[in-house]
Amino acid sequence: MDSGYNAHMTKRVYLVRHGQSESNVSGIAEGAECPLTPEGERQAAALADRFSRIDIDVIIASPYVRTKETARIVNEVLKKPLEYNDLFIEKRNPSEDIGKKIYNLEDTLASRHFTDPHWKKSDEDNFSEIKARALAALIYLIERPEETVLVVTHGWFLRVLIATQLLGDALTVEEYAKIWRYFWTKNTGITLVEYDPHNLNRGWRLITWNDHAHLG
Repeated sequence: MDSGYNAHMTKRVYLVRHGQSESNVSGIAEGAECPLTPEGERQAAALADRFSRIDIDVIIASPYVRTKETARIVNEVLKKPLEYNDLFIEKRNPSEDIGKKIYNLEDTLASRHFTDPHWKKSDEDNFSEIKARALAALIYLIERPEETVLVVTHGWFLRVLIATQLLGDALTVEEYAKIWRYFWTKNTGITLVEYDPHNLNRGWRLITWNDHAHLG
């Protein structure tokens, strides 16, 4: 089946972190159901105004509540096709940790187990699974027929996407740890990447990182 993808087309992908969520403020481990705060809704409205001056073909969002709310507010202005895709969800926390203060958790991916890409506490994502999902997400974006795509996702996973663009399957958890600590993400920050199949770095190029000028 013809996907409509043009192998010679340069694709622009805007990767956006969701607006401020209630868990961002309270410092608890998030699940899928955490909504935006009123400030997060304001940030999403400012993001919508920013994208009203940018030509977008489609919006793809994580189906988590905070990303769906951000995408909905943006699309009230853009009125573009809007799809939800599990490839772009956040790193899943252990079910028993959701709602707990992050600094009280015994084991997180930033703890002593960070360097083991296969370790699990229970039902969370480990690093190997997240990397595999990021690589699949990149293929999915490449094969989309649209020229310009807006993805509403999450801070942790956004950095994994950037890291896999840079290093591909060779990305290690130690290398990602450096990127995770250095490349911070602001709520509704905009990261622009381009895909050109003729580019030597697996086709991907970082254009803009974490642009949040729309927040003032």
